[in-house]
Amino acid sequence: MDALFGIVTIVLFLISLFSAAIMDVRTGEVPNRVWFIGLAALPFGFFRLLMSGLALLYSLQLFLVFTLVIFCFSVGLLGGADGKALLVSSTVYPWLEINQVTLVYSTILIFTGAFLIVGIQCVILLFQNIIRHYQYSPQQRSLFKSSLRRYWFTRRISDNSTEIGERLWRKVAVPLVLYFLLTYLAMLFLKILC
Repeated sequence: MDALFGIVTIVLFLISLFSAAIMDVRTGEVPNRVWFIGLAALPFGFFRLLMSGLALLYSLQLFLVFTLVIFCFSVGLLGGADGKALLVSSTVYPWLEINQVTLVYSTILIFTGAFLIVGIQCVILLFQNIIRHYQYSPQQRSLFKSSLRRYWFTRRISDNSTEIGERLWRKVAVPLVLYFLLTYLAMLFLKILC
């Protein structure tokens, strides 16, 4: 019964996270109703946690994740959809097995994995910008210097070399919900294999 509830929770959470990732990539906005699909798994998660006797540890990890989300949101590391994805993940507990170890670190690993992917993306963007930077003439390169520190890792140099100033940089959106989905799928796959 516990395994069945775990599978239902995983499926509902995946539907919610997959829908949110698609919307985040397409429009940059995720409506709140998307998270209700994932939260529909809440009764299954509560039942599993009560049966396992880990309700106190669950409460503690919820508090820690909520604090982390509020802090990251206030300093600009997370958007609204990103924070909701982490909160839903820690609330419904979308894993097959329940134990003290995974209860404490699973949501933090999703968070860390997503930021590792962002870090890899930033390094790739840095090298792309360095290569493109030296394809421009020295006069055009001088336009980059004023905004180099702000955009070097987060924005891509525009293909259009006739643009000037701030318009030389093309914004690159970082869809963290997509990265949460990728990290969650990787963790789920590893847990199934092991």
